[in-house]
Amino acid sequence: MTKTLGINRSNFRQLERLDFKDIIEEVRDIFGVEIPGYHRPSVSVQAKRIIFKLDLNLPSLKCIEFIHNDTNEIIEYFYDWEDSKGTLMKFHAHFHPPDTPDYIRKFDPFHLHLKKDQFDKQATMREPDREYKCL
Repeated sequence: MTKTLGINRSNFRQLERLDFKDIIEEVRDIFGVEIPGYHRPSVSVQAKRIIFKLDLNLPSLKCIEFIHNDTNEIIEYFYDWEDSKGTLMKFHAHFHPPDTPDYIRKFDPFHLHLKKDQFDKQATMREPDREYKCL
């Protein structure tokens, strides 16, 4: 059986209409996100972009979750906070392949990508994400 993170898939409809309706303007589907080949056939993808209300002046949040169809739990997630100038921050939960360098794998599965400086458009600095559920 495919290993999950033990977190249920996000209910974006509930987030948009109930839980965060005062800050979320809209949740849009993102089309064309493919399931990586290393996942078994019992996996689906949920890809959304959260648009925040204009008066908050917050960039959108791209959310991609790979879901185990039998349990409805997340196998991996990639939440990227982006604006027109690049990535501001990434909230990720996934395991890197065994041949990945230890300095990257040491933060698996829950990790953040932060900007090293204002020129870092991809948010390449990694840190552990100990409060992943606060997102």
